[in-house]
Amino acid sequence: MKAYGTSGGYGWKLNEIIGAQLVAVPMAVPVAMAKSAFHTLLTTLVAVFVVTLLILNVLLSVFVIRPLKLLARTADRVSTGDLEAPDVVLKEGTRWRPSRLLHADADQPDEGAQDARERVSGGRRSSV
Repeated sequence: MKAYGTSGGYGWKLNEIIGAQLVAVPMAVPVAMAKSAFHTLLTTLVAVFVVTLLILNVLLSVFVIRPLKLLARTADRVSTGDLEAPDVVLKEGTRWRPSRLLHADADQPDEGAQDARERVSGGRRSSV
């Protein structure tokens, strides 16, 4: 107070513009951080996408394509007259037996069809 006095400091009046001040903020650092975060995000998304595609490819191959190839090979053998082709196990408890074609009787219903009918009807014997 001794140096400047008590009369409003330097003689400035209220709401009087005395000067302007410019402030510069360097943008290089935030822009570099944003680029780094963006590249990290994109790399992670691409990696997750590639891993997901690989897993789906393996699962499709194991659970769909491989059994279908085996079934198609056996069907080709049966279609050329080889009725002694080995049974094809599609999943546990489900078999496709080409040897059944040799012993098929027109009067007897197919066991597999009967099993399927029982599963659909909830385990009850149907009169079909």
